[in-house]
Amino acid sequence: MKRFILTFFLVTITVSLSNGQTVDVKYLNPKFGTGDPYKHFRFGTSGEYYAGFMWNNTNGAYGNGDDFTIFTYGNRDINLRTGTGNFIVFPSSGGNVGIGTTNPQSKLDIYRRGEEVSLLRFSTERPWEFIQTGTGGGSGLALRSKVNSKYFRIQSPEGVNNTVFFTSNTASASRVYLVPHGGRVGIGTGSPDAELTVKGKIHTQEVKVDLNGSVAPDYVFKEGYELRSLEEVQAHIKEKGHLPGIPSAEEMKEEGVNLKEMNLKLLEKVEELTLYVIQLKKENGKLKESVEVLEYNLKN
Repeated sequence: MKRFILTFFLVTITVSLSNGQTVDVKYLNPKFGTGDPYKHFRFGTSGEYYAGFMWNNTNGAYGNGDDFTIFTYGNRDINLRTGTGNFIVFPSSGGNVGIGTTNPQSKLDIYRRGEEVSLLRFSTERPWEFIQTGTGGGSGLALRSKVNSKYFRIQSPEGVNNTVFFTSNTASASRVYLVPHGGRVGIGTGSPDAELTVKGKIHTQEVKVDLNGSVAPDYVFKEGYELRSLEEVQAHIKEKGHLPGIPSAEEMKEEGVNLKEMNLKLLEKVEELTLYVIQLKKENGKLKESVEVLEYNLKN
């Protein structure tokens, strides 16, 4: 009778499970025994496995030991699917997430090596991708646009473009816009006082400056320009210690030098010097004529 009741009870459980009934389980130990390198629970048949769960004890082929694994066989994917909730990875004691590595060193550690390998992709309508460039000691990280002519923007909380990168396969068409809507850029300083402030040296092949309201000193050559006499210039130098219209050394030390303004002032002085040279040439010409007359009279 007891054997009949036990048999009936097992058949009932089997039928219930086959009909999709729920069985509450507090502990599940798929593979009994101690000292096993791993314990697993697999889905499939005796001839073909599909997926499973594994607690890995010491087997290096499935992790670094003492970890839990969800695995599949063949080319099957693993999907973690939520309803309207979020998918959250929340280690209780500050752990990390590793992709391609069993020993992540940061909150998200992606491991892959090789020329042109893709590490992270943003599949928007015009995708971006982080890739490795080069190998070994010459390797680097690049953010690459997967389509030609693409904008990458750094924006403020309200959507203002602070920095804009425009990439193109045509090198001359590529652009970088820093603070295009106003602001300041500092190089070597954390307190820029102009649109671009550089605390240090600048090495360049060419500098082009727009006049932007300033006037080139061609007015020096126009009728009515009041050219100081050389005596006046001499008196000013004797009194002030610098040319008229040019800042003193002390002023330049305290306020710096405005290159556009200084270049225009220096050009003004060069043009005034040209007028002085023309005047002296005329005076020399007259003196030469007078000398020639005197020499002629002395000879005759």
